[in-house]
Amino acid sequence: MPELLQPEAVSFTLTGGVPEITLAVPAPVSPVSPVSPGSPVSPVSPVSPVSPVSPVSPVSPVSPVSSVSPGDWSILVMVTVLVVDGPGDLGYLIPRFGPAAADVPESWESAVTTAGGAHVRFNTGAPFFARHLTA
Repeated sequence: MPELLQPEAVSFTLTGGVPEITLAVPAPVSPVSPVSPGSPVSPVSPVSPVSPVSPVSPVSPVSPVSSVSPGDWSILVMVTVLVVDGPGDLGYLIPRFGPAAADVPESWESAVTTAGGAHVRFNTGAPFFARHLTA
């Protein structure tokens, strides 16, 4: 389910014609897809003898959003709300009214249209490109 962010938690920049939106929240994580009920399960193969292995770093069951491909995110700019939509249920709704709405650079919206999207940055992780959607 998309998360509601207050306008004060969002900043907009326009550097050299490139629009960027920074969300003052940690980068979300995408959980590994669970097996859906009723899906076929393959039979388990017999156990083979275990060979010694070298220690490895633990594998996390989640991947940070910065590893999500750019095509998985989109941005929709409307008069009263801005939507940053991610894969699955990840996403953010940002109201565009109140005192913080004045912090949007004048040509930011047209730059999003021209660029076909905007760079999105969180408190953590590298920025990524979210493609522009139209209503």
